[in-house]
Amino acid sequence: MKQKRLVIKRSKDIENLHHLRLMALLSELVRKWGYKGTAALLGIDQRTVASSVKSGQLTPRVCERLHRALQYGVGSAADEQRERSDKLEARLDKVEGQLRELRQELRKGVKELRMSLDGVRKYYGVQRRLVELRLLALEAGR
Repeated sequence: MKQKRLVIKRSKDIENLHHLRLMALLSELVRKWGYKGTAALLGIDQRTVASSVKSGQLTPRVCERLHRALQYGVGSAADEQRERSDKLEARLDKVEGQLRELRQELRKGVKELRMSLDGVRKYYGVQRRLVELRLLALEAGR
């Protein structure tokens, strides 16, 4: 029996928390845009916005519009998240650019190293051939 009451109480707490979040969003929008701007943003009447703020009560339509606004990312929390995302995207772009530059430098270094190795192989190939010729000359002179 106690558990049923606890579950019911928790669901009411969640509803109250959601209502509180919607009211906070409405208050934030009114501070930022005023009653008229908030009404235009939410697509509801200016007087409805004013009465909701003053009474602390939200009609189902206002709740639905505020909930939709939350989903679309309206409010300071969404703005902060967008700002963080933009900063992270800029950092990622910078890192990707640096990675491209490092790849180019690495490819250039590998190409130069191959060319150097080819030169070393040719040089020592010639030197080896000269040693072989000298050895043949020495053996022929015996």
